[in-house]
Amino acid sequence: MPIPESRRAACDAAVAVCAAVRDAVAAVPLAQRVHRVPAALKPPPEVAAAPDVAGERAAIAVLARLAGEEGVEVRLVVDPVAGTWLSVSPPPGPNGGGGGGGSGDGGGAPRRQEGTQAGATAAQHAAGPAAPGDGAAPLCRYVYLDAVDGTLLLSGLQNEASAGTAPPRLRLAGAGGWAVGVALTDPTAAPLGELRLGDFTVAAIGDGAAAAVTTATAAKAGPLHPELAVAVWQEGDGGGGDNGGGGSGDSADGGGGGRYVTYDFSHSPLWRGGAAAVASGGGASQPSAPEPPRLHTTSCLRLGGTFAHLDAFQSRDAATAAPGAPRLACALFAALGDRGGGGAFDVLRAYGNLGALLRGFFGWRGLGGSSGDQGLNGGGGGGGGGGDESFWLEPQWGAFVCVNENLANMLPAVPLVLGAGGAATDLRGAPLAARRLVEGRASVAYAGNAALHAQLLALVAAATEGAGVEPL
Repeated sequence: MPIPESRRAACDAAVAVCAAVRDAVAAVPLAQRVHRVPAALKPPPEVAAAPDVAGERAAIAVLARLAGEEGVEVRLVVDPVAGTWLSVSPPPGPNGGGGGGGSGDGGGAPRRQEGTQAGATAAQHAAGPAAPGDGAAPLCRYVYLDAVDGTLLLSGLQNEASAGTAPPRLRLAGAGGWAVGVALTDPTAAPLGELRLGDFTVAAIGDGAAAAVTTATAAKAGPLHPELAVAVWQEGDGGGGDNGGGGSGDSADGGGGGRYVTYDFSHSPLWRGGAAAVASGGGASQPSAPEPPRLHTTSCLRLGGTFAHLDAFQSRDAATAAPGAPRLACALFAALGDRGGGGAFDVLRAYGNLGALLRGFFGWRGLGGSSGDQGLNGGGGGGGGGGDESFWLEPQWGAFVCVNENLANMLPAVPLVLGAGGAATDLRGAPLAARRLVEGRASVAYAGNAALHAQLLALVAAATEGAGVEPL
């Protein structure tokens, strides 16, 4: 199924954001990664780690170019519960070009402007009905960005305690597994308060590790996980998930003649070319280009034959977690780890959910074949048609559970999981795609297919009832 022309620009922008952020973060010297600096995506006087800020500035520059090319305002969501966003304007100059950065005051509270690498400006607003224009609300494109998911993998732990030591100590060794996440809506007149997760029609997760790190060690076979996954909403195909997800709201089917489809963009020229290709505007996808390989979740129908990922880190977040969240996390760990009693084969844990999802939840179909093994990303049609389906390279994870998950991780994870044939609900089984952003955090259950999802929800129900806690 070809990517719709109406979403090709957003798809290219998502790829460009991931590539630009990856390269901008890689350019931050190790000694500077421990620094805290003012951040555009946090209300003043908040600060963030230097890699986060480098990533968000690179992303804003890409989004400013998109705004200039389309002539549509880009609203970078800051806090949908509080109702705030950053309005990303095209940089000054002909056709949105030029501008050399800098910063300044917008002149009116709560407005704040901050220069970017491309000279774009970002102004913070309170959400509400869009101002009328020619009798109708003007269109805008909402974007949700997690420039660096897994910040501490880059900025380290307890580096402040080693300040002034001789020799200097940077607790950064072994860093990796961080990822970039971004999701975009179509141009819309809807106010922020009305948006659902399913209103984001393009979503992407990019591996933060430099491309050379993953490809050099897998030159013969190719990487065992995608480096860049992109989900795109497709109209006109109301079929259920590829792995038996069915036609319910927990699958890719939108119920209105459309569905998400998840692609492997690891070999996109924009992704491979990195910041240089992004800056030059080269590498954009063409209508005549071959369809990227499809990504799929597992076809295994038994939870005990798969690994389960459980994230309980946010269950202890004093500011956002419900009182029973820690007990819920313990009950889920015990249930998922009981492989003789209906649980998974084992329970895994990683810091940085987007990187973990990208590395553990997706695989390919249609690899190798009579034309010769071209690498894991190069053989056949990846399940998207046209390939010699000699074998499927499937992920080993069948379930992904998080207590008190944040929106920056749900977007883009929900579209990607649905588009690969999986299911994405809260712990009670309510479809996350229908959830409004203003509802904030939720505990989530992703599964590789409908059969695994049913087993997972049954396990959650039994565990929570036995422990006397609610599936928050």
